[in-house]
Amino acid sequence: MTDEANRKAKAEYVDDKRPRLVEPDTDEQLDEDERALRALRIDLPGSAGVPSGIISMAVTDRMPKKEFFRCHPTNTVVVPMVDHVRGMDVEYNIVASPMVSALASIDIDALPYRLWQILTVEGASVIIPVRQADLDGSQNSWNQTKEAALVRAQSVWLRVSTDKPNGRYRVFEAPAGRFGEPVFPDLSMAKIIRMAFTDRGRLIDSPEHALFLKWAARDAES
Repeated sequence: MTDEANRKAKAEYVDDKRPRLVEPDTDEQLDEDERALRALRIDLPGSAGVPSGIISMAVTDRMPKKEFFRCHPTNTVVVPMVDHVRGMDVEYNIVASPMVSALASIDIDALPYRLWQILTVEGASVIIPVRQADLDGSQNSWNQTKEAALVRAQSVWLRVSTDKPNGRYRVFEAPAGRFGEPVFPDLSMAKIIRMAFTDRGRLIDSPEHALFLKWAARDAES
């Protein structure tokens, strides 16, 4: 090998050993990496023990009394509803607009409820319906203080207890920084309505709905 070839080979060897600059990840890639990590972690508030795909969502008017929770800042809507006692539980059904007058014709009132999405520290995702004020503007103290707690929970972690002598809920806020920001399921309110009500037969949208037939005494047992 000539002296020139030796010098060239040596130069290439040196160049190959030099540290090379690594192109930084783009913001989009970093965001994607962060989302992937958050999907894997189970040490975030509200994510412990939660499966990666939520297939159902509970609906209850019972506030968690021994668990701290947060309320979704935007997932809330007001809809007409009727309740129905089934066993030991109260079942809530949304009423489609055309069925409000149909129910009224058989003396069943569809009343306005606001739906709130909450997430507990243990990862339970729940829909809480709260009866809204009547036409005269009255709302009982249980519903007033429940809704006030849910509004407050949009920005802080808290838990509630029942103050039965005064007919209201009491609120206890977690110390600042005790829990991090909640990780709510990535679900729109429209999808939540379908999961929690429509898919479970709890949307009264036809005179053929089982509850309408029951209340109109036109079901199979009549």
